[in-house]
Amino acid sequence: MAFRFTLEAVLQFRKSLEEFEELALHKIVQDIASLHLEIEQLLATQQSFREQKLGELTRGLPAIHLQEMCEQEQQLIEAVNAQQARLRELEKRRLARMALYRAARQNREVLSEIRKQKHHSYLREQLRQEQKMLDDLFLVRMKDGD
Repeated sequence: MAFRFTLEAVLQFRKSLEEFEELALHKIVQDIASLHLEIEQLLATQQSFREQKLGELTRGLPAIHLQEMCEQEQQLIEAVNAQQARLRELEKRRLARMALYRAARQNREVLSEIRKQKHHSYLREQLRQEQKMLDDLFLVRMKDGD
């Protein structure tokens, strides 16, 4: 008789739930990485824009042009702030998803350990029955030899 784990369906469900949570966590981590890159690019653009503005100021530029540059710089600042706020939100989501993933993994590990123990007990019982059968066979042959 082959080994059967009565909670196999539950274990498979827990495995798929763990995989789902892991994939969702990876997606958030990828989003965070790309957002970090976007912020770095915005900050680099902001820095080069400031350098350009300083260069223009030393050469003297019309007030309207200066006002346009200040508005563009403010837009860059607002874009950086918006992305940083989004990053903070993604970090919160990552922490929440990490907790869900850990719980799913722990639940799966508990069932996996139970399955492992049950399988080990099954194998011990199989060996015990096999040894008993061999012992009985030996005793029958010993009686027939008498």
